[in-house]
Amino acid sequence: VMLDKYAYLDILDIKFDKYGLSGNKNWGFIWHNVSKSTTFENKVVFEIYCCQAALSSYSILHGAKRGFAFDSNKFLIKASKNLSKALRVSNIKFLLESDFKQLNQLIIKNNPNILFACSYRLDGVSIDDLMVLFKNVNEVFWDTNIQNINTDDLKKNGFKLIKYIFKTGSKRVLVYLSKN
Repeated sequence: VMLDKYAYLDILDIKFDKYGLSGNKNWGFIWHNVSKSTTFENKVVFEIYCCQAALSSYSILHGAKRGFAFDSNKFLIKASKNLSKALRVSNIKFLLESDFKQLNQLIIKNNPNILFACSYRLDGVSIDDLMVLFKNVNEVFWDTNIQNINTDDLKKNGFKLIKYIFKTGSKRVLVYLSKN
């Protein structure tokens, strides 16, 4: 992880029982706000650049029927599998793919209801490429460094609700998008 500074920034600080993972993002605060924004019952979730796949794992623990966790880093896929195993979550499919362009095909094939795009590694992806991914799902959680998002583009892609949930850093925001 230390070889990729952006992957390092994505690591969540998670504490459970007597164990914990030290990281840069406050997991409890993130999950509290995400879980207040939607329901997961019988939904399929897809997590882009999953890091530890915590969003997928916790979604399943809160009623999602299936999860897909994508990352391009094989060490993070291994960490994701270990965390989901520790949480006793078995219905996540882990996808190791180095070509970002393949993501849209994976999303179309797996038809998720919720897309988690909560990675620093997405900062280098163009807005147009992200919109290609976003338009194929009903709900998106997006952690971005774009402070003034052009909501017209989002509305053109069918999103009726655009809600800034909270700032995730001095120059970042978590945004919830919904077509419902």
